[in-house]
Amino acid sequence: MTRKRENVSLLQQLTNKSSIVAWEYNLESICYQLERELYQLNRTNAEVVLLKGNPSLLDLFQKYSSAILEKQIQLNIFIIKDSTIKGYDILRSGSNQLMDEYIVQHPDLTIDKIL
Repeated sequence: MTRKRENVSLLQQLTNKSSIVAWEYNLESICYQLERELYQLNRTNAEVVLLKGNPSLLDLFQKYSSAILEKQIQLNIFIIKDSTIKGYDILRSGSNQLMDEYIVQHPDLTIDKIL
């Protein structure tokens, strides 16, 4: 007779639900995805990245990832906290001039610089 394995699957470790129909990644996994995307953007000609994301995700990102990224990438990272979205969106990536124009065109937004 064989013993039934009781280990938690990789899917269950990375997601909040084990349902295959609707995967909902936990904040650490989303934070890691964001970090990987920023590494990829660092290889382009972009100088600035503007992120829009959930406040709890961005706070976790600032707490754990920003110190590591500060040493390894040359991007300036700006954030907009928005509690209506679950993850994050990259709104803009490009030159410093593009970011300055965006800030002037959207004075109603609270844009913070984290790196």
